[in-house]
Amino acid sequence: MEAWLSVRGGDSVRELQELDEWLNGEPELRGRLKPRAAQPGPGELGAPFDVLVTAIGSGGVISVLAGSLHAFLTRPRGTDVRISVSSPDGRSVELEAQRVEDVEALLRQVIAASEESEGESGAEQTGVGGA
Repeated sequence: MEAWLSVRGGDSVRELQELDEWLNGEPELRGRLKPRAAQPGPGELGAPFDVLVTAIGSGGVISVLAGSLHAFLTRPRGTDVRISVSSPDGRSVELEAQRVEDVEALLRQVIAASEESEGESGAEQTGVGGA
């Protein structure tokens, strides 16, 4: 299962680069993250990358990702930042620094709903999109 991470608020490109570095600091996540850029619209140059794609399963990776996202969001910064976690089927959850509670439970809900959707369709969906 893939999870797509994007950042909203502040300098989103810089914040996403910082999130990439932060998550790659976790040994269990290192090598699981792949930055991808969305297709630019007409007249747009696009960003260096605007989505981090990570492969997660039902094991301990979710707990590590949740803990690391919580720590990233609650560290001191000058602007409010929100992280959107999406699945390939479009289900998503948005986390804010002021309202971070049980990140792991939210991630598990998105994953479970996505896995149910994949089971119903009988085909795995792939690709990158925004939330």
